[in-house]
Amino acid sequence: MSQKEGLKPLHDASDCMLDFGCMTPPNETGYFWRNLLRAVEVEPREAPWLRGSSGIDHRITAIGVDKARRRVVVISSVGDPRTAAFIQSDLQLAIPRSPRI
Repeated sequence: MSQKEGLKPLHDASDCMLDFGCMTPPNETGYFWRNLLRAVEVEPREAPWLRGSSGIDHRITAIGVDKARRRVVVISSVGDPRTAAFIQSDLQLAIPRSPRI
């Protein structure tokens, strides 16, 4: 069957030129972060933010926990290294039982 017989193209090429989000449905965009967290041997968890010891709520992209090795992996979309360092130290103080964040 050709396109003339009623088949639609899978996607319009103009839709995917820059936005690669068209390759996955919107409800499956978290798969990348979950798979990355599993690759570093932590259990993915769901949380939109974490509260640090300063009382500030830090927005996070993904979080994973490894209870056996007492590790917490936090993925943030903060682009500024100073802010990222502040978030890491703030969360480290808020979770004293985890020696590594």
